[in-house]
Amino acid sequence: MTQREDRGLVEGQWDDLNRAFYGRERGPHAYIAARLEMLGATDDRDVRIVESVNLLHHAAEALVRHYLAHRGAPACPWLDMARLRNFPLLKAAVSELGSQLESGTLPDDLVPVFYGPADSSTPAAKAVMARAEGGLSALLSYASALLLDEAGMYNAIKHGLAAVPGVRTFPEAESQKLPAPRGGGTSLLTLQPKEDAGRRQWTRVVTFVDVDENIAMVELIGEQLENLWHVARTRYLGVPLARLHPLTKEQADKARFSAGLDAPGMVLEVGASLLYYVEEPTGPSPDQDSTPQHGE
Repeated sequence: MTQREDRGLVEGQWDDLNRAFYGRERGPHAYIAARLEMLGATDDRDVRIVESVNLLHHAAEALVRHYLAHRGAPACPWLDMARLRNFPLLKAAVSELGSQLESGTLPDDLVPVFYGPADSSTPAAKAVMARAEGGLSALLSYASALLLDEAGMYNAIKHGLAAVPGVRTFPEAESQKLPAPRGGGTSLLTLQPKEDAGRRQWTRVVTFVDVDENIAMVELIGEQLENLWHVARTRYLGVPLARLHPLTKEQADKARFSAGLDAPGMVLEVGASLLYYVEEPTGPSPDQDSTPQHGE
């Protein structure tokens, strides 16, 4: 169904919008690369933790948004991307994409969006595209899950609502296998369901962070965003296709598990409820006679 704001749009302006959007060779990947360079130049542990989380979420959202806007080769992807500014709509689209990838049903346009149409590729390029299918599926599955499952931590860090307490925060976690010393953690306050009642309680949650893994994932996402950008410039502006970055599932898995975070027993998140007073019963105790006494 046509949205109210789309009624009467003149389709003849798509070419002008595409020239404006894709006119520069430096797309969103260039901004991500610049931020990665700044992150690599700092040795402040806390800054590295916070910025690696921020940058990973930023890159993941850019990857998913651009894919959703370019799939199906729409006439004006810029407009399609603008339509996804409504977060509930974006969340629904990301959830649908994540479920599709999780089920193993890969979208037909997954590889063409990042590598171009197969019918215009050389045999060598087609081989790269065939290997990229698994890598793209793993990368987009990871990005979709990150946006859906860890938005609270990202928003807390982005708005200054999170603390950076270090690796070992809760004494009861000392016996668990924790991330390597190069890691750290972010801490935020969130509402979690209370086990014995139909209510929620404030909980302090520490999520352990591996900066090197975050950086590796951002690098892969940035490369695939660059691929998408150059493919789009070729499709919409007719410029020659630039050299594309290869990707395999093995590359994506190696980056994601660089610190061995898939190891059994690894603790990635620790939570503890804030202290609450014990609630007194509102009625008489079971062993107390509730019959009014004489004179009351």
